[in-house]
Amino acid sequence: MDAPQRLKDLHQRLELVAGRYSQSEIARRTGSSRNNVSRYTRGAKMPLEFGAALCTELGVNPAWLLMGEGAPWLTDSAAGNEKLAGDLLELVEAMNSVARMRLGSLTGKHHLRVLRELNDALKRYEELRAQLNVRTSPIFNELLQQYGLALNNHDLNNADDLSRVHGQLARLNDDTALQARFDALRAHHEYIQGRVKQSIEIQRDVLFHALSRGRLSGESLNEAHNLAMSLYQLNRHPEARRILTAALALVGPAERDFPHVGLCEGLLGVIEIDMGEVPSGLTRLQRQAAAHPDVYFGHSAGFLARAQLLTGMISPEAALSLGPPSRSLATRVLQWAVWREDPALLKRVTRECVGPRPEQLPEGFVFTRYALVLQQAHEGNAGPGLQYIREDVGARSVSSAEPIVRFGVPMSYCRLARVCGEKALALKFLDEAEARRREIPPEFTVDVIAVAGHHRNARLLIEPRTRSRRHAELRDAAERFFPEMVGKGYGCFMQSVKPEASPTA
Repeated sequence: MDAPQRLKDLHQRLELVAGRYSQSEIARRTGSSRNNVSRYTRGAKMPLEFGAALCTELGVNPAWLLMGEGAPWLTDSAAGNEKLAGDLLELVEAMNSVARMRLGSLTGKHHLRVLRELNDALKRYEELRAQLNVRTSPIFNELLQQYGLALNNHDLNNADDLSRVHGQLARLNDDTALQARFDALRAHHEYIQGRVKQSIEIQRDVLFHALSRGRLSGESLNEAHNLAMSLYQLNRHPEARRILTAALALVGPAERDFPHVGLCEGLLGVIEIDMGEVPSGLTRLQRQAAAHPDVYFGHSAGFLARAQLLTGMISPEAALSLGPPSRSLATRVLQWAVWREDPALLKRVTRECVGPRPEQLPEGFVFTRYALVLQQAHEGNAGPGLQYIREDVGARSVSSAEPIVRFGVPMSYCRLARVCGEKALALKFLDEAEARRREIPPEFTVDVIAVAGHHRNARLLIEPRTRSRRHAELRDAAERFFPEMVGKGYGCFMQSVKPEASPTA
């Protein structure tokens, strides 16, 4: 709404106040002159002091006066709250009436009278529930807006309080649309607090109810995308893929233009690439990038950069220029530089992604710290890398209960120990990583770059004619891995098909 319209609406509300009180009464109680009151009601700019006096002296609701929200008079709001409280008390009494009935007497001679009384009590209870639903819905809706605003601003203390209030209010309200909005916000609340599993459980319930209606709205598609994204971040790619496929199958022709259709399609492409279906996944992702360049050359540029790096289509330098600087894009290019183990590339990308003061990184930037100590090891300074391993920084930073993490930590330690020249220590971590990799359940998809790093470790650490049968099998698997990946479309592994030589192994 533009400023002239807001001013016009404000004067209309002021006219309503003037209709209840005379101009002389308003002037007397607000301490203004009658001429000024007349000017304000005719459209002159109203000073803040006058508006404040209207609220304190005449009982005008400030939210209504400024924004048009709520009842005009504070007494009306209080009366509404008093009526709501009365309805609540009556509802409790109706529930008590049902509870006091001796249902055992249904088997006696007065059963018809008891049934009639029970029917009347339940009917009154349902009527009161309906009235309460009508009265609480506006409050529920207003609090939901505040809840969403608090989450968007990362005001978690306020969000926690609002969530508790909503939880109580939700018990009094049967509006399914409001309940669905509350659950969606609650899932987002859990997600930004790092409780991804709890967020997934809530998101799954929200999406199930949407799917049960047979057709998805734009908001429901957003929930499908959010749930799939949470599962993707936990490496549960098969489940994320099933959800996106089902959601897109339920989109009707009229909903094909919803922006969240493109987001779902793009994420499905990312997942397909990770699961080895590179041509179809890349085609899907590039199609969405062309249709939504603001997304895939903006906050989702990291997805597009990683996909094109995996296929060998672009260089790391080109990847960094795909969009504005972001943590997502920097992390994916940095991951690529770590995998390549090119000291010059690693130094250049680290400098660009981390900045000139890496010692001031927050504790949460664990992968970035790993890249820095790996770079130092390549430059001949093994001390920080070995200290990183001794302090078990990688395991302390994340939940070691996750199967992907149980594999990823020893794999990364193996690489670091190998570059530091500690071959015996590196072999120890290699064996641990292989054991953990075999324990990963099929519902998880390991990052192809992490698996490639594991196989590179095996190729560089295990001698071609090793006497260990276990190590011989691991090296053979590593030699087969890279040609197989190239065959699936991962062009980035083309240079790894030939045997590599490690000066540190």
